[in-house]
Amino acid sequence: MPWVTGPLFDFYELRDIKKYTDNLPLQKGTLLNGEPVDEKIRKSDVVFFNRNQENFWIFDKINNIIDNVNETFYNMDLFGYQEIQYTKYNSLGGKYVAHLDINTGINHSYLTRKLSLSVLLNDTFEGGTFFIDLGEYAKHKIELTAGNFIIFPSFLLHGVSEITAGVRESLVVWTLGPKFK
Repeated sequence: MPWVTGPLFDFYELRDIKKYTDNLPLQKGTLLNGEPVDEKIRKSDVVFFNRNQENFWIFDKINNIIDNVNETFYNMDLFGYQEIQYTKYNSLGGKYVAHLDINTGINHSYLTRKLSLSVLLNDTFEGGTFFIDLGEYAKHKIELTAGNFIIFPSFLLHGVSEITAGVRESLVVWTLGPKFK
């Protein structure tokens, strides 16, 4: 498969992440360029945060898994990432239809998103399944549990199915590197 999944955060780390993210000011999710998006496409609340003394350990664990997975499976030229996105999908229709994370220099004239990482922070919801859509060939439902991650090339079509009960929370990172040749 063109993606990698596995454990990242344990119960106690998830508890500490929840304490940290509970204090962050959420806003409606937007498109890559910051434009508002129709809730038929994306319905979620997000906030971005940078590394600091309180959250450095989250960045360190994510850095390590990205480095290990990239070295083992992808071998892409990566420069890193600047921030983590905390995403909250509320019940009553929270979702993100199939989309690509890759950009071609919209925010960075010489960089593009190469690998995407999503970490599920809880599993006390219904629906909200992460999926990768390979077109006519297959739509793969990726069953993650709390604390598990998925890493995949940013050019893969993917999304989160509609939440039918509860709230889905995740961390998302997009690694940057030179444009593909």
